[in-house]
Amino acid sequence: MLIAVPILSAIVPVLAFTTTAGLALAGVLAWGAVLGLQESTMRAAVADLVPTARRGTAYGVFAAGFGAATFAGGALAGALYDQHTDLRDHFQRLAATARRSPVGASANDGPESKYKEGYSEP
Repeated sequence: MLIAVPILSAIVPVLAFTTTAGLALAGVLAWGAVLGLQESTMRAAVADLVPTARRGTAYGVFAAGFGAATFAGGALAGALYDQHTDLRDHFQRLAATARRSPVGASANDGPESKYKEGYSEP
């Protein structure tokens, strides 16, 4: 079942940068599936590693660590995105490339799309 995680993770960015609501929703659903697969597996590992009497504490420590790491990762990504416009531009080019992939190319690429090549934030 875990083999689906990298596959689903690979298609999420392609679907997320579309101008079509249906494909964007498919990206959200794929990301939810990835999180569901990962979190259920990690929680099962906690249950296997910790005695029954201490399982509640173990789940609390796991959730606190997972939440802190998620916050730290988001804050770091935001700081890098703000401070390094070259990374932001590189990311936008990668997103444009993903949109030209076989999956991304199926998106509605109307004139309102701001992710076209050459677009940059003011």
